[in-house]
Amino acid sequence: MWLNMKGKTIFQSVKYRIKASVDVGFFSELPMLPYHHRKELVASANGRTSEELFQLIDNMPHVGDLKFEICTRSDLPEKLFIEMFNLLESNMKSLYERSSWGWDREKKVEEMNDKACRYIVATNEVGSVVGFCHFRFDMERSRTALYCYEIQVAENYRRQGVGSAIIEIIKQLAAKTKILNIFVTVFKFNENSLKFFVKQSFVEDTYSPKKEEHADYYILSKQI
Repeated sequence: MWLNMKGKTIFQSVKYRIKASVDVGFFSELPMLPYHHRKELVASANGRTSEELFQLIDNMPHVGDLKFEICTRSDLPEKLFIEMFNLLESNMKSLYERSSWGWDREKKVEEMNDKACRYIVATNEVGSVVGFCHFRFDMERSRTALYCYEIQVAENYRRQGVGSAIIEIIKQLAAKTKILNIFVTVFKFNENSLKFFVKQSFVEDTYSPKKEEHADYYILSKQI
């Protein structure tokens, strides 16, 4: 799942797309909005309730009988939180262990319990979690940002449009809250995730670690 292509990474194989990936969001925001205004947009987005965010979605994606909800940590049922963390651990533990970051269960639990967390949760007909996104509204190097910390999909629900549906919801939330940039962090050896985000028109961000920094991840971004 996480192997490189023969002699090339995914991004090397689509090099022309990376070369063209000037960070338009960075340059377009600066002349248009003062920094304090950008911070106000982020604060306004963070001040919205889960219900208010849900009401911003004009076109909720449909994937079979799945139900999509938007939650903060405080209004997320504990049963769903446990299922979400178990899904994350099942999908990612071995990959974190392979990375320079390592796997720290307690730190990840703490991260997912932070009051700034927002979640998009996909559940099936019996109410079990089949996918989720952990995201936050923030500032990223002076840019308004909707940062996706996690997009996880259960193995038996992959390639059915769940991940694409989550991205569509994220795009609508960013647009309606006037947050102009979506960010994700992806391990360089995560071939499937890189393919997915390239398909969703994400590009390597200007501030992704440079080659000489020897980082094992990319920062990808998409302008809204």
